Amino acid sequence: MTGMAEMRKCQQAYLQAKEEQQRLDREMLAVEEQYIQENGIVNEDDGTIPHGILNIHGDEAFMAADEACWQIAEKSGLADRLRQAADAMTAAEDALVKSTIELLPGRFQKEKETLAAGARNSTKIREKIISHGMSLDTGLEKEMAAAQELAGLTGLEL
Repeated sequence: MTGMAEMRKCQQAYLQAKEEQQRLDREMLAVEEQYIQENGIVNEDDGTIPHGILNIHGDEAFMAADEACWQIAEKSGLADRLRQAADAMTAAEDALVKSTIELLPGRFQKEKETLAAGARNSTKIREKIISHGMSLDTGLEKEMAAAQELAGLTGLEL
């Protein structure tokens, strides 16, 4: 049975994994923006300069930029760090989902099994369980408020 101390550890691990993943995503975006700038990429249909490769309108230009940026990330080790961060995020999510479901009393075993299966098969259910797990009061309010404030300042959403 999961207690609040274990739940707090899961919440902290989730926040740390999410923060690291977002930090690395920003690094990758910087690589993309540098590539776009150095190669003078402009969207031909409206004349805008793309903010990251996902905002490149032309398919050929997008494919070339995606390949080039990924090669840069591979050479610098960023791609490996992104993969590790994604794995860490998945592990943190799995632990948070498991701990959240385990908080239900034992008499709800069938519901626990249904929720566990739902979390494996449905992104929406998984996200809801994670959201509920993160909303539990385990003494992380100040840390979560600081993380939310930082996310707001950087234009991200936790």
